[in-house]
Amino acid sequence: MPVIMGTSIFLTSKNDILSKTFRITTEYMPKEADMLSITEPFSHSIQWSRRFIGLKIYLSLLFYGWQGYEQTINHQAEMGQYLKNQLLKSGWLIKNNTDLPVVCFTKAEFETNLNFTEEILDKVLAKGKSWLSVYPIKGTPTFRACITNYSTTKTEIDELVDELNEEVTAYVGQ
Repeated sequence: MPVIMGTSIFLTSKNDILSKTFRITTEYMPKEADMLSITEPFSHSIQWSRRFIGLKIYLSLLFYGWQGYEQTINHQAEMGQYLKNQLLKSGWLIKNNTDLPVVCFTKAEFETNLNFTEEILDKVLAKGKSWLSVYPIKGTPTFRACITNYSTTKTEIDELVDELNEEVTAYVGQ
């Protein structure tokens, strides 16, 4: 099985937080900047050596810039809100409260039916058009959908909601 490594970025104007979070010292790391007035990124930020997994962040930042990052994040947040609204319009119950584009939801009438989410999930995943998962909230299985693709549009969200609604209709008709 391949190992997939992710990376992220933590932005702060407080240097002491960076050093508390990322500070490492080893014999093989450079020490030339110890007495300089700069903050040495090698020992105060994401990994720079060997795998240099932070490269993907730096390259996308270089290409898109801060404004591009802001537009992308805002778009994903808007799509998350659109997903919540479409689910609510279709009678789904939202089980989490966040501005992040992550929505956990279920149907109120099936909250106590432990087979409901698994059966619907299996059918949606089998079609291969949409992807979501099941996540328990206070012991109740809920669907969990995240907007992780920057190019997600209202069309894909509408297709997911339609697909879910069709599967619920079929489930009720069993």
